[in-house]
Amino acid sequence: MNNIKNMATLILGGLVFLPSVSYADSGFIPRASLAISDYSFVQAERPNVLNPATAGGITEFPEVSFDVTFNMLGVGGTFYHDKYYVDLSAQHSDKQSDKFVFGAFEESLKGDRQDYAITFGMKPLDALSVYVGYKVGISEAAGNQGTKLKFTEDGYFVGANYSWPVYSGTITVNLAVAQLDGKFEETAAPATLGFSAIGALDLDADSKATGLSYGITWSAPLTERLVYALSLDVNNYTFDEVRDDVVNPPDEFEEEFTTARMTLSYYF
Repeated sequence: MNNIKNMATLILGGLVFLPSVSYADSGFIPRASLAISDYSFVQAERPNVLNPATAGGITEFPEVSFDVTFNMLGVGGTFYHDKYYVDLSAQHSDKQSDKFVFGAFEESLKGDRQDYAITFGMKPLDALSVYVGYKVGISEAAGNQGTKLKFTEDGYFVGANYSWPVYSGTITVNLAVAQLDGKFEETAAPATLGFSAIGALDLDADSKATGLSYGITWSAPLTERLVYALSLDVNNYTFDEVRDDVVNPPDEFEEEFTTARMTLSYYF
């Protein structure tokens, strides 16, 4: 498979665009974004799930990865009053394809990514924001041989960002930590079941992760009210404590995002 990474991101975009207003001000800042996101989801090897009599003596199902580059469209908005704000965001990718090969078995997988988040924050200083929020991410893929995959993650995050004025614009660095629950659902392609007992490769597994996201943004005004921003963000999550009540699951799932984004924001 392609050795590509991505981000479909913890979207905290509105936070870096909150203006340095006086504490008497309030308003709304809508935004739209376009992004190129490298995305990687890896399911670790699964020991003792294959029947060696039908799988050439092999008992371990190999690592499965979905590595693609998404084009993503995002929308959102920040409501602010005094030094407090609420941010809403959503983004959706196009569909991209990757391949899985196991011996003579080959399957083309096509999938997409969705992210949603709500964030509550405050600005104790004009240059500093601190925040907490809740996010949901959904990755789905389906194969031409019949495999169906769906990974849903949701949970809370906490973070901060800090800004410096540079020439006519602003540089902002952002850091956040998320505590997420992950649910992975897989229906295996019928052709793969010849390697094992019927249904042994299907998964309905729960997991947990503590993940880190970080990034840097350059923003500057185009007009008195219109602002553009260029950002680079990275998210890393390792989901462990994997459990499935029916079959032997992998030890972990790994997810990584790297995203370059251009955003336009309008200050009402």
